[in-house]
Amino acid sequence: MIYSPLKSAAAFFSGVYIALAPVLEAQTAPTILSGPMLGALEMKEARIWLQMSESSTVTVVYQTDNGPRRSQTLEAVKPDGYTLHFTLDSLSPNTVYNYKFEVRKRASDKKVKTLGGYSFRTPEDWAFRKDPPAWELALGSCTYINEPALDRPGKPYGQNPAIFERIADRQPEVMLWLGDNTYLRPADFGSRGGVLHRYTHSRNVPEMQRLLQTCSHQAIWDDHDFGPNDAVGSYPYKNWSTEAFRLFWANSVYGAHHPKDQTGYFNRDGIDFILLDNRTWRSSPDLIEGRQMLGKSQIDWLIDNLKYSRAPFKIVACGSQVLNTLAKYENMAVYEQEQSYLLHRIDEEGIRGVVFVTGDRHHTELSRVVLPKGTIVYDLTCSPLTSSTKGKDYSEENEHRVEGTLVNENNFGLLKFGGTYKARTLQIEIVNAQGETLWARDIDF
Repeated sequence: MIYSPLKSAAAFFSGVYIALAPVLEAQTAPTILSGPMLGALEMKEARIWLQMSESSTVTVVYQTDNGPRRSQTLEAVKPDGYTLHFTLDSLSPNTVYNYKFEVRKRASDKKVKTLGGYSFRTPEDWAFRKDPPAWELALGSCTYINEPALDRPGKPYGQNPAIFERIADRQPEVMLWLGDNTYLRPADFGSRGGVLHRYTHSRNVPEMQRLLQTCSHQAIWDDHDFGPNDAVGSYPYKNWSTEAFRLFWANSVYGAHHPKDQTGYFNRDGIDFILLDNRTWRSSPDLIEGRQMLGKSQIDWLIDNLKYSRAPFKIVACGSQVLNTLAKYENMAVYEQEQSYLLHRIDEEGIRGVVFVTGDRHHTELSRVVLPKGTIVYDLTCSPLTSSTKGKDYSEENEHRVEGTLVNENNFGLLKFGGTYKARTLQIEIVNAQGETLWARDIDF
């Protein structure tokens, strides 16, 4: 027999490959990059968001009263940032559901990797039966996650992301993200891939993952997750950020006012939440004519919803401050005619229970105004989560600020709903990054 070095080498490396194949396969198996995140949650359906590490096919398996049920199988692909949106249906109210993921690298693969251990509870069907349950909603804005290679020089702008752990510790039923949920950098603006990278980088934070799974999440946007600082509706690349926003969030609805914007709505236990879009229709504040932040059409849509609402508290989310009297920065007071029109309509229609929740400003404060006909309106500004603050001594003239509510450190807010059906209550609590309560106020109208 003639010895062949080539055949021997081929046999050797073939043997090595066979031996290492399970190891190599395990190393390249798709994994969860971020999430899962519980998005919109209703009594009969739940939306689950997930981001995979690479191309793969994924199915959700969840337990119902009638046994295991499988979601539609979805394919994670690079153009979508490997994000997936599942809808789990055939649910029952006030029920805990356990779920897991079945992952394949390719749809044809027989080998399945199971990733599990997740759960959620659907809301209770209490209406016409008993008093509503007490529950809490967490909120905050301005999440800057450092990436040294692309950050501005000098002191890091992002602060400790452990604040997300402190929010998860409070076990809220819902988290409402009030804009600037990520900060697009100059390197990101000019490409769709750059925008998807930024959204991916901000979501892939270890300290955030437990919060994503703890409660239902809804979001609005502001300038930094829309485009450059103070970006307006004419921003040329807004289609990329619109697409990214909808890929990375799982709201109840988008475009509730208009298909092109991010307006939305949800109701939780009899409380209405209306989500405004302060970017899509925003004009430059320097225009001589036609200056607007929301636009008359969106304001009229808002008023119609507020007038129709029977909720004792109507929570309106907006990226920019609404009641601050300082006509500077991106406050609505810069758009004075539009601010006057909005508040006049609320007063004229006699709409009670309106609480604006806003972000953007890198400080927290509660504003309260009594309109000419006696209608009371609040604006809770809650900021920042992990972005830098303006310093502990910062202040500004806001004639409507409630004394003792200005906060100049990283923080988040809690809206605590309680009481009976005929006498609902709302308390606001502001909590710092260490989990310590800074102030609490009962809201009355």
